[in-house]
Amino acid sequence: MLPSDDNARSRSELARDVLAAFMRNPEMVDSLEGIARFRLHEQLVGNTVYGVTRALSWLVERQFLVQEDVIGGAPLFRLNTDSDKVAEAARFLTQDPHKAATNGDPSRNANDVDRCVETNAFSDCALLYLVRRWIDATLLRHLHQQPNSEGDLPGLTRSSTTIESLLRPAVAPVSAETEVVQRSADEAWQELARELARDDASHALAAANRALKLSPAEVQTLLLCLGPELDMKYQAVYGVLNDDLSRRAATLGLVCKLLGDPIPIRNELTSSGGLTRWRLLENGPLLPYADEPLRLDTAFLAWLFGNEAGLLDDARFHELVQTLESADEPSRSSARLDGLIEWLTERATGAREWIVLCDDCVGWRSSVTVAARAAQRRVLRIPLRALLQPEEEHVTELAARLTRAVLLLDAVPVFDTNELGRNQETLNACRRVFSSLAAAGRAGMIIAEDARHVLEALPNARFQVLRGRTPSMSDLAQTVASSAQSAGLELTSEDAERIAMTFPLSRDAVDHAVRLAALERPTPDIPVEHLSALMKACRRVAAPDLPRFARRVEPELGLDHVVLPNDRCFQLAEIVSHVRCAAQVLNAWGFSTQLPYGHGVSALFYGPSGTGKTMAAQAIAYELRTEAYVVDLARVVSKYIGESEKNIDAVFTDAERAGAVLVFDEADALFGKRSEIKDAHDRYANIEVAFLLQRIEAFSGVAILTTNIRQNIDQAFLRRLRFVVEFPRPDIAAREEIWRRCVPRDAPLASDVNLKILARRLDLTGGNIRQITLRAAFAAARERNDAIEMRHVLGAALAELRKLGMPSAERELAEFEASQRQSPPAFAEVGS
Repeated sequence: MLPSDDNARSRSELARDVLAAFMRNPEMVDSLEGIARFRLHEQLVGNTVYGVTRALSWLVERQFLVQEDVIGGAPLFRLNTDSDKVAEAARFLTQDPHKAATNGDPSRNANDVDRCVETNAFSDCALLYLVRRWIDATLLRHLHQQPNSEGDLPGLTRSSTTIESLLRPAVAPVSAETEVVQRSADEAWQELARELARDDASHALAAANRALKLSPAEVQTLLLCLGPELDMKYQAVYGVLNDDLSRRAATLGLVCKLLGDPIPIRNELTSSGGLTRWRLLENGPLLPYADEPLRLDTAFLAWLFGNEAGLLDDARFHELVQTLESADEPSRSSARLDGLIEWLTERATGAREWIVLCDDCVGWRSSVTVAARAAQRRVLRIPLRALLQPEEEHVTELAARLTRAVLLLDAVPVFDTNELGRNQETLNACRRVFSSLAAAGRAGMIIAEDARHVLEALPNARFQVLRGRTPSMSDLAQTVASSAQSAGLELTSEDAERIAMTFPLSRDAVDHAVRLAALERPTPDIPVEHLSALMKACRRVAAPDLPRFARRVEPELGLDHVVLPNDRCFQLAEIVSHVRCAAQVLNAWGFSTQLPYGHGVSALFYGPSGTGKTMAAQAIAYELRTEAYVVDLARVVSKYIGESEKNIDAVFTDAERAGAVLVFDEADALFGKRSEIKDAHDRYANIEVAFLLQRIEAFSGVAILTTNIRQNIDQAFLRRLRFVVEFPRPDIAAREEIWRRCVPRDAPLASDVNLKILARRLDLTGGNIRQITLRAAFAAARERNDAIEMRHVLGAALAELRKLGMPSAERELAEFEASQRQSPPAFAEVGS
């Protein structure tokens, strides 16, 4: 019983497989049994002889195949090499299956083709057959035009007859066979050129011809270089034609000879410049010498053979070009999206009008992705900062390869210049990349915060500027709250507003910080710790380079540990409230208009050494749930003119991004009074102070200056400082409180230690008291005592007074110690 059509593949589908096999190998001659038994189109045929018989009959009937009857044997089948039938076969494999099979005649049985599926494999097979056919004809024509000698061994020997014929004028008569070969080569090229010029041709070769606008000589050169990649037989042929069997690729001289007169062909390839301009050859931007091999660029070759990502996998910019990704369509952006979709649909291809997207870079990235998806266009994101290399040739090479990728992939380039600098080198690099695209008739999109500097790189191109809505503080706070909620972090609305006010981050940076905080979320979950973790993550994301000029201090004590008069404590609390309530006062109540420069809080702490100025600055950082960065003067100050100002500006900028408290200890070293100009040193020192005056006024964070002597600070700074807090020497009550706080709760204190007497007799600051308690603790530990005794404290106090150079207080305390102790002194130096 014959198998039904339901169980066997349809006749037309088998016919396409069989014909594709013959087209891939035009020299194939095989029988019915061989065709049914062996591979067709690189897949094992699992059909019966009956099904293959029907397919062969269908192909022979339409004269795609020729059947040769063999006496006493099975008939053989071969491809009909007539040019018209080859062209019709190619159309059958590439065009609409129904139309091709019926040849436009509706009376033909449509059931034969109702299951045919058009695939790129069939198209590739048809076009590559025409390519191989033209290469074969071209090589045969060349061989017929060359002198012939039986004694020649290519690459080894040449007879004198061959040498003489090569040196004589080329006036050899044209034989009839040569004319046939010449006509065959011309017909093969005409058929191949028609196939490449078809608008619906899907093969990469046709796409490259359309996109790059190559000349006929460039296309032919490209195909001759492609030959060894298609079939190894061309490697052997090229070895013979090169007179060197080890050179198995076409050389420039051989290609020019194969295509006609070598000198005009080379001039044409040089003048058109398509092969070198688009880097289709591995030789680079210039054609090589005539004896050097021509090989296709590896990335371009990978794309020709079906690897669409091959152009983007180029090692020269593998990490440069990215696919622009975004999750959802941005809210309240319908007008923005409509304009982008229109531009992508109607004007991106062949247009010379660039579109510059300003403000709200994060929103524009999302909008571009959504618009590209709606317009069904491929979008490539190109961050221009990766192009900025010191070598000019590097930028030129990347510009050429980027333009080639945009043309071949029919993609829309989106240049992200959010982190682009403003120097001339940067502008020149951008101009070179943009000019390369404009010369190819392509325009792109540029995402930038500031359009002015980008437009300088488009001097001869038309452009359109679209401005987005910069996200407000409430929008950013909402972004912080939603991102934190999705990551499982508990934040109040006030906390979200505080983070948005403190850290001027983009939406992408906020998401990054939230993910980082989620990784470091403490266990068990405590909402307060969630806020601390998120603020720490925001600082890392906002200013990763801040510690280069400052020393990071993690504060551990709050304002309740600072011992000061009540009015001074109130001033410190007021500093904290000015930061916490900034969103309400400046934004909601509109007081930001009263501060035309910076919205930051700056304060000066002055007083004797050891009165708690640095501790108070760190306590403010603790209350604000942030970190304190103490400026390292050794790193900031430079002997080179202008370097100190640059370093100081970097410190202020990073501190603003990180929302950290910036502390200038011994501030009079930087903020000292300006002096009369007597030489160049005075002039540049005054310039440095003037720059500090401007920078601290424009600062939007928290800056605290500490000094021992207020008069050393330039008076111009006082107007720019919102708070000036004096730290006086502590009185008796304050000293007693400091004594108590300098002894930790876990420290064992003997009953004979009288802190009230110590506070009354020792007029010391908190810094000195801390040194005394620490030294006494080490003395007790050295003697392996269970507690810190009075003698340890008195001995440590005597050592501290001696260090400070206070002999009268030292003598008074020594007398008091002698009356108190009955045992030898704990410190040997006290009794000496």
